[in-house]
Amino acid sequence: KKENSEVVVSVYSKSTITVSIIATFSLLSYFLISPFIEWFLPKYTDSINYISVVMSSFLFTAVIIIVMSTMAKVMNKNLKFFKESLISLLLGFITNVMAYLIFKSPIAISYASLLVMIIWFIISGLSLKKDTKVGIAKELIYLIIIAIGFLMIVNLMKNYVYGFLMYCLWAIVWTIIFYYKVIKKKIKKNDQFRIEG
Repeated sequence: KKENSEVVVSVYSKSTITVSIIATFSLLSYFLISPFIEWFLPKYTDSINYISVVMSSFLFTAVIIIVMSTMAKVMNKNLKFFKESLISLLLGFITNVMAYLIFKSPIAISYASLLVMIIWFIISGLSLKKDTKVGIAKELIYLIIIAIGFLMIVNLMKNYVYGFLMYCLWAIVWTIIFYYKVIKKKIKKNDQFRIEG
């Protein structure tokens, strides 16, 4: 039972890192989708601003839905996770209403939703830490840095090619800074597997 628990914790830790990195590089798709909308769906050009914020939120929801919810099921914490999700959704409704009343802007609602996703990420991560002893502070900081960089690049660089390259560089640099050892270990393990194969 102890060994199974250790395996589950190890998988949780590795999965959180893996999904965080995959979600980070998935944002590159923004620089492919946006010009498509401008060229073929010009009526919806204004929606590009909202898409960038929604995609930033995806960084956090990907980990919550794919990793944390699965971990909650494995550890029989479904009800607890469900309650935390309801609290986050309620908080999201309140912040969205406040954002609309104060700023009267759809983009403000998008940013409010991003904030809620971050809070939900923190709540679920801290809750699972009690059972797994695995923290999410590193992933939280990593994803926030990625999100800030992405939104800055999107808003400052109107050339999608340059934006793509700049964000790609941003994502690579910060991924190496945070997960160099993990990546190096993975590459070494794959090389060893090929040699043995």
